[in-house]
Amino acid sequence: MCSPGPDTDAAALRTRDRLAVLATERFSHALDDGADTFTLMVEVEDEIADLFPDVHAALFHRWISADTAAGHEPVSYNPSCGICVGTSGERRRPPLLK
Repeated sequence: MCSPGPDTDAAALRTRDRLAVLATERFSHALDDGADTFTLMVEVEDEIADLFPDVHAALFHRWISADTAAGHEPVSYNPSCGICVGTSGERRRPPLLK
């Protein structure tokens, strides 16, 4: 990663969050690369811990809870899972204007 700074901090957190979603979705659907995606997420978390130890310490317990809650069994449907939504043909519609 780059040298620490507000933009780097935010970019690292966004990257970690995106990888967490991907890893959880891929694991929930028993896809072969779920472990690889999880490993990438852990590597980003390790970089965050090295560069921003206070941020890591403050967020780590929240990450575990949020990531666990997002998972689901491969045979069940989760409307917040991009893979479920993408494979079901359902599309998120914008709210109707009143």
